[in-house]
Amino acid sequence: MCDCGREQSPLFTADYGEYDGESWCPLEEAGNARMDSNPVGVTIGRGYTLQLYYCPESELHANRVVMF
Repeated sequence: MCDCGREQSPLFTADYGEYDGESWCPLEEAGNARMDSNPVGVTIGRGYTLQLYYCPESELHANRVVMF
């Protein structure tokens, strides 16, 4: 929730990995002996998900950052 009272909208989400290699995987990786769940090599914190939110009322309002 923004300070102005409006609900903030999601702008960007970055997850630690693309997939966990067990519950699902991309079709391109099916049957691959070496499945890398983080091929880009970017780590958010110590393995978190990062989400950015913005206020649709005004671009001057502060954005919100959430890590979980």
